[in-house]
Amino acid sequence: SERLIRADRVRQIEVGGFGFRPRASLSVQSQIGRAWLSRAMRRWEGEGRVSRLLVTQEQAERLQRDWYYRHAIFGAPSGEGAADTRLEVCVPSTEAEVILPLVRWLGPGARLLAPDDLRRRLAQDLAAMVAEASADEI
Repeated sequence: SERLIRADRVRQIEVGGFGFRPRASLSVQSQIGRAWLSRAMRRWEGEGRVSRLLVTQEQAERLQRDWYYRHAIFGAPSGEGAADTRLEVCVPSTEAEVILPLVRWLGPGARLLAPDDLRRRLAQDLAAMVAEASADEI
């Protein structure tokens, strides 16, 4: 697998006795624009750890400007009406610590489609936030 090390973080280096032959496919161009991140996301998606979100056009544009989320898969929603202008986004993570803050950051208009356990947890979190806000108003 590929490993990249930022040159500005290297403090000391030593040449060892082993030989090194770079792969012919490895080039600067293959790393520009975080192409490595797109390849890593496709690999992670293949491992089955994917969350699916439904987002508005504006939210999709916001995600596509992000250094990380721009490499997610954006496409037409599956099973939705033809007139629906929202997009489905597949994010290669099912970790609550990643997905739940993302959906809350996107705000109204964003819907978490899968996985189901995160949908339930998000609904519980949002209900608790509403209850807390309502209690503050009394």
